[in-house]
Amino acid sequence: MNEPLPNPDLDKTTRRKRWGFRIGAIILGLLVVVGLELVCRFMGIGEPSLIDDPYVGFAEVTPLFEQRGDFYQIAPARLKFFADESFPINKPKDQFRIFVLGGSTVQGRPYSLETAFGTWLQLGLQAEHPDRSWDVVQCGGLSYASYRLVPILEECLNYKPDLIVICTGHNEFLEDRSYAHLKPKTTSDRLVMNLSANSHLFHLVRQAIHSPDSETQSTDKQNLKGEVDAILDYNDSLTAYHRDDDWRQHIVEHFGFNIRRMIDLCRKADVPLVLVRPPANLADSPPFKSDFSASLPHNITNELKERLNIARENYRDNLSASIDELEIIVHRDPRFALAWYELGQCYLSRKRNTEAKQAFLKARDEDICPLRIISELEQTLLRISEQEHVPLIDAYTTLEEKSRSGILDSQWLADHVHPTVPGHQMIATEIQRRMSDMNLCDFIEESAERQQMWEAHLQSLDDYYFLKGQETLNSLRGWAAGRADGPPAANRFPHRVSNRKLPPINEFEHSE
Repeated sequence: MNEPLPNPDLDKTTRRKRWGFRIGAIILGLLVVVGLELVCRFMGIGEPSLIDDPYVGFAEVTPLFEQRGDFYQIAPARLKFFADESFPINKPKDQFRIFVLGGSTVQGRPYSLETAFGTWLQLGLQAEHPDRSWDVVQCGGLSYASYRLVPILEECLNYKPDLIVICTGHNEFLEDRSYAHLKPKTTSDRLVMNLSANSHLFHLVRQAIHSPDSETQSTDKQNLKGEVDAILDYNDSLTAYHRDDDWRQHIVEHFGFNIRRMIDLCRKADVPLVLVRPPANLADSPPFKSDFSASLPHNITNELKERLNIARENYRDNLSASIDELEIIVHRDPRFALAWYELGQCYLSRKRNTEAKQAFLKARDEDICPLRIISELEQTLLRISEQEHVPLIDAYTTLEEKSRSGILDSQWLADHVHPTVPGHQMIATEIQRRMSDMNLCDFIEESAERQQMWEAHLQSLDDYYFLKGQETLNSLRGWAAGRADGPPAANRFPHRVSNRKLPPINEFEHSE
């Protein structure tokens, strides 16, 4: 019996059909996954930012407030980081309750709550609406970063708030955090990580598979202490700061996650939210730690150090020569923060304010010890606010526009980040104006009643209040310069202490 001759055309058709079925099955599977993802998004389930923080955890989370009689009051164990604050357990029917969350700026440092923008906001609202009760509860934790504000927000949403205000961004680099568990080993791992990070369906399945306890145990993410363990609380702490771009990028990503998470928490609770971009001192705050790029050869760093000395010798008599030397330095090493700052000062002396501002921004962003919000964090905050249609108070721009040179300096900021009393009043005014835009209150641009109430409150504060504030300011400057009285930083953070010897690290550390 003769075997049928092979038919090449038939074989090709069969192969095409097989591949067609395979591709069709893959496409169908993808369509099902995409469809389920869209359903999850539409129904608001599996929200990634409402899932347990994948970046860090906490060894313990204790309530900020506890019941005392008819009031909730800051728990005594938390008073090391928070100023004493309270509000009634039974909310009056006519009361509008606002919680303000953030770091030491919210607490009013270097002073305290009496001159913080939350207090000026409450007084302003009372002036415009004397027939209504207004209560602004200020939850500003010293050195508190965005990830520590999330549990505070979750708690405060249980206390019947009418508005949440969040001012954060300066403290993201204060604690030593490891993101080693987030580093993908391969490109495919990174792709899966990026997709799963934003997938509602992925997080819904993860919730179904893992209980909260098993989820916590199954991850190797770092668990932080219950309260802040700031690097700067240790002696000689600037030695623990070195240039680490991977760490910096993870911190920026973590910040964005926390902002989105807090937005989603407020939306789920149906509570309006206002974000605040915090101001930072550019012109009167040198970088706290500078160093040359590690990739530069020894002879080049020596040359640049010599050029810096020449620039300084000419500041008084030949500013043009100083500018020339500093421009050479920042061109050869754009990451040397101190040269950018001193170049900004030279530009400012020559009334080249636009160039001065850009130089000061570079100095801030290249600071190896970033105690001021950096550009990547600002851009993240502004972008998320715009994408999520969340109102944002740009305190940075508001104060900058009122500055003498158009650059933020000590006119509005008492130190590197904390506003002066008039600065706090300006921020409060902007929040009340935005609340008016949200139909939450009225606002009168030039309100005599508000000014009178503010002046009466200011006069009620005794001299000791401001003297104590000045003492706190001096302590803050020493703390920011790495001169805390704690144990040596090298013992607590040996993995973070740089071994780089040229140039000496402390040669370019800023000390006020």
